[in-house]
Amino acid sequence: MKTETTIQANPKIQQSEKSPCGQYATYKPSNVEWLGDVPSHWKIERIKDIAIVVLGKMLCSEDLGGYHLKPYLKSKNVGWNELLLENNTEEMWFSEKELENFRVKKGDILMTEGGEVGKTSIWNDEIPECYLQNSVHKITFDKKNYSRYYLYQLNHIGLADVFKNIVSQVSIGHLTKEKLVVVKVLTPPLPEQTAIAAYLDQATANIDKVIATKQKQLEKLEQYKQSKIHECVTKGLNHDVKGLKDDHDFNSKKNNQRKNHGNHTNPKNQGADNMRPSGIDWIGDVPGHWKVEKIKRRLSFVYGSALKEEDRVDGQFNVYGSNGIVGTHDYAITDGETIIIGRKGTAGALNYSYEPCYPIDTAYFIDKTSTEANIRFLYYALQTLDLDKMNEDSAVPGLSRENAYQKQLAFPPRVEQKELADYLDNFCDKISKEKSIIDQQIEKLKQYRKCLIHECVTGKRKVVNDLRMDGIKAKKAK
Repeated sequence: MKTETTIQANPKIQQSEKSPCGQYATYKPSNVEWLGDVPSHWKIERIKDIAIVVLGKMLCSEDLGGYHLKPYLKSKNVGWNELLLENNTEEMWFSEKELENFRVKKGDILMTEGGEVGKTSIWNDEIPECYLQNSVHKITFDKKNYSRYYLYQLNHIGLADVFKNIVSQVSIGHLTKEKLVVVKVLTPPLPEQTAIAAYLDQATANIDKVIATKQKQLEKLEQYKQSKIHECVTKGLNHDVKGLKDDHDFNSKKNNQRKNHGNHTNPKNQGADNMRPSGIDWIGDVPGHWKVEKIKRRLSFVYGSALKEEDRVDGQFNVYGSNGIVGTHDYAITDGETIIIGRKGTAGALNYSYEPCYPIDTAYFIDKTSTEANIRFLYYALQTLDLDKMNEDSAVPGLSRENAYQKQLAFPPRVEQKELADYLDNFCDKISKEKSIIDQQIEKLKQYRKCLIHECVTGKRKVVNDLRMDGIKAKKAK
């Protein structure tokens, strides 16, 4: 994917050659590291020179006399170029004077002051009347400047860690008003600001649309994988499940591949076509020779062992918490391949280790000492039980193994368990490879989007007034 070559800093104004994507005639040093050289006619100004910055009001939980109860925004309502408002706003008390000072108006830029500092969005009257708490700044630009242009520039500054570097110089992680107002920004003439904003609105929307399409592809691939796992651990490899179609495919080639997977035959899977009711709604009919039992008859969830971080000795064995690897240790407590089940925190989450490991006390585990079933088959079968939805109500979500033991699964003979596990290993590996390709495409599109914004808001790419796309389109990554 091609991007513009960044113009290196030079003490003299540079003459830029004409390029297909368009550059300005002359450039000058900005003397600002993240900006590099900028168009000669653009100004470099502090935010306070072109805008008014107001930090929101400290929380007020009571009426102090003549106050008004109003909705307000806090830092968690502000994302990177998005507002997170659904069922997420609260109310507090404001005086008459504060109503004018802290009210947000259409076109105001909102920026987080604490937490993940520098997240920036724009207010478009999403709520008819709304105010600010003191974890959010509002930036109101004067009439000579266009706020949507600065939305892109300030988001770019934030994602480039400029604000984070300012904050990291002090002990408390807050982007104070005093620090924010002296941040330098680029100020093109107003017509160029509006042209750049309109261009980026169109270009980023195109890119975002492609990204959204690819994310849906990922979702469909995951749905397809889970449906195949469910089919295999409840019906076996030979049974043709009526109504189950490969309707999540994206092209005929993949469709043919998956149909071939579905037509897998196994002469050892005897009696698979002689189906009988399981008595369990979500399982449905099962091969006649399979047994449907509560899982407590086939396995045990073994408690992990406490191991504080300071007591761990770096070694060859992975240490597992409730949601994955959290470190290493010099010895293991499991025997061979292991299923790790989240007990506290990320309760019900499933992880798999091909090697002996050390699950800590926030997890259960299953290895060959706690079941006679095929470990890989169990890993796939347990995915159909929705253990992560069995959290008990408490301050820290937890999975009761006694409750989990009451769940039922269909168990084929051990030979078939291995055949099913081998088939699903191969199938899921192919799905993972497809998902990895799409993930890489999404990452390239995100990087392209970021580079495009950088080039436009720093003047490395000239945006012409007729909003011609200068040959740049959001194409599917290849």
